[in-house]
Amino acid sequence: MTDNVHKALIPPGVRWLRSVHPDVCRVITEVPTRRGERPDIWAIERARCVVSYVIEVKVSVPDFNADRTKTWRRDGNGMGNYRWYLTPRGLLDDRCLPDGWGLIEVNAKGEAYEERTASMMNCDRDAEMRMLLSVGTGTEIMRRQNIGNFAPIITAITECGGSAQAIDFRGVCSQSELTAFRRAVDCGRVDGVVYIKATSRYALENKTK
Repeated sequence: MTDNVHKALIPPGVRWLRSVHPDVCRVITEVPTRRGERPDIWAIERARCVVSYVIEVKVSVPDFNADRTKTWRRDGNGMGNYRWYLTPRGLLDDRCLPDGWGLIEVNAKGEAYEERTASMMNCDRDAEMRMLLSVGTGTEIMRRQNIGNFAPIITAITECGGSAQAIDFRGVCSQSELTAFRRAVDCGRVDGVVYIKATSRYALENKTK
């Protein structure tokens, strides 16, 4: 019964997210990551340098309490720049929510309403990019942004956890391709899609010399 309620709450959450954030270009539900985090609803928006959203469905108070003990909750480095818990109406008191989290409730008609807004937070970009690539949407977003030629470089950096320092790019791309990629990162054309860290940008500069 609990599993059925959980699954039934995901579609209202997706509808709410798309209605409130129309710039969302991709929604993924219940896809696991290597770290173990499995967001019920994850979405990405391109309009603001790729802002991401996570909605966690909870159907009981023990379920909610258990979620707060997970590693990515304790260290605050989970997925999603904006995060909400989604529950049946009246399940949680919003005063018990973690800082920055919002609350969405679903009524008996299956309609979702935001009861508490979420605040912008830092998130695990590496985990998000790995998830996108694992379900084949990373290359889709690259193609939409006309940076598909950089896919091998992006994949190589992602597989190294977001750092380019340990990569021998000679087996990945040519020097001219790497230089073009670095320039694209510097001008912001791929910033947010690639999730390049400062160390990666420094390594890319040195690799092209």
